[in-house]
Amino acid sequence: MTDKDNTIEESAESNSVVTESADANTGEGMTSNGQVDVQGDPEGESVVSDASINDTDLANYVEAMVFSSASPLQSAKISQALGMSGVGRIKKAIAALNESYEASDRSFRIRQVAGGYQFYVLPQWSDCLKKLFTKTRKIRLTKAALETMAIVAYKQPVSKNQIEFIRGVASDGVLHNLLEKNLIRISGRAEGAGRSLLYSATDEFLKFFGLNTFDDLPRIAEIEELIQNMESERAEAIHSESESNDSDEATISAVEDSATDGDASATDGEELAVNEVIEDSAEEDVAVETEEVVTTEQA
Repeated sequence: MTDKDNTIEESAESNSVVTESADANTGEGMTSNGQVDVQGDPEGESVVSDASINDTDLANYVEAMVFSSASPLQSAKISQALGMSGVGRIKKAIAALNESYEASDRSFRIRQVAGGYQFYVLPQWSDCLKKLFTKTRKIRLTKAALETMAIVAYKQPVSKNQIEFIRGVASDGVLHNLLEKNLIRISGRAEGAGRSLLYSATDEFLKFFGLNTFDDLPRIAEIEELIQNMESERAEAIHSESESNDSDEATISAVEDSATDGDASATDGEELAVNEVIEDSAEEDVAVETEEVVTTEQA
């Protein structure tokens, strides 16, 4: 018997051992394609018991996967990668990680964005990153783009005609730019004549605005209340500034009046002094003249 034949026999014996082990542990044998059919899993995929991973290891696994992912990572994908049956412990692990980051005063946290989890830097530590990534292209949105995106986000799915009716102007160019930036997408066609294209916001929209789901968008009533508060604060600021200006003008006027009164008093004082000098001078002249008359008569 050659070495090759011995290898084949050893492989067959090994397969036999695996089959017997599967029979003993699960009561099931191997499937026709050679995979072990585990009891309780109709699809033939083994599900690892949640208890087989302790909390510390689970947190490290989750941290590594979220750190390695270039886009928000869904908890279902994390659970699937770990062979776990649910996402409850995944969420607890992320909460525990954030608590440890906060306790150790780290500059980052894990947050939920666009239905997944992603690392982000706290705002107070982001200045250096702006300098570091100055070459990164930023998405800049015009006022028209923001208006259109707001309409799409709150009315989705919405047609171009509906958008233009609300804005009152043509929106072809704006929609094209938003589609290029992947902030909105074509989500279908409207029912009825013409079957217009319908537009909806994308996950990129959620990431751009730091939202987890569209339910996190502020309510219209909240926006109206915010606008009213801003207008009230602005009116109070204008009123306060007006009162301050009036007070300044009154102070300036009082100072000017005081200065005018002081000048008048000074002028009156100067005139009185001049008059007194003139009177003294006249008295001296009279005295001199009288003295001259007396001297003449004596002569």
